[in-house]
Amino acid sequence: MRRLMRFAVKLYPAAWRARYGGEFEALLEDIGPVGRDVWNVMGGALKMQMQTWSSWKLVPALGVAGAMAMGVASLMIQTEYVSSGVMRVTPMKIPEGETPGRATAQHVDAMRSKVLSRASLLTIIAGENLYPRERAKTTLEDTVDQMRRDVQFWPVSEHGGYSAAFELSFRYPDPYKAQRVTRQLISQMVDANILVMMEAKGEHSAQVEVLDPASLPRQAILPNRPVMIVVGLTAGLLLGLAAAGVRRWCRAR
Repeated sequence: MRRLMRFAVKLYPAAWRARYGGEFEALLEDIGPVGRDVWNVMGGALKMQMQTWSSWKLVPALGVAGAMAMGVASLMIQTEYVSSGVMRVTPMKIPEGETPGRATAQHVDAMRSKVLSRASLLTIIAGENLYPRERAKTTLEDTVDQMRRDVQFWPVSEHGGYSAAFELSFRYPDPYKAQRVTRQLISQMVDANILVMMEAKGEHSAQVEVLDPASLPRQAILPNRPVMIVVGLTAGLLLGLAAAGVRRWCRAR
């Protein structure tokens, strides 16, 4: 953060830096700048430069400033990785009077409810030490709700008959923890299948297969820094063109 702040200071006009640069550097050493301070310094530098720049300098300068702003913003966004695995549930016995597709869907929903239960998720949260900051600031119920949002079930396809294939995924800032948690969730789905069949008392049974084990994510899904920087650059250029147009209109009047 200090390097970003020093770079932001260099955006000020040379005359200002010659007069106040030394004092400002000393102040930075004392306060320990945070992200909001970088934004403020960049905004002040841009405002001072705009008062003296010509239009041909203003447009590219605002483009660079926009790209830098989004680059700084991307550093403040928490990195997240997604680990996923694919499973398939094939019905072996269907309750009398029930359609195969509906019976399979109900069976999968029952399995998912057990895996996403409060007790099940709290065990994983404690075992993997998940969400330490959230647990320090919120209740356990809020932490459990957060994990439920981070666990996703997506239908993949049907593999003949009434089988149901789905992808189970978990997102987290640590890729290795994301993989371990996904692996545990898949294992619990297999165990949940047995419990659901026991509760059905023989009226319904299904076979669960793991088609793809939990993956180890190599790239983060958030933040997408290249895209953010391009968006910032484009927005800055457009803002520069608009500012240059307004300036010329004011001079013409």
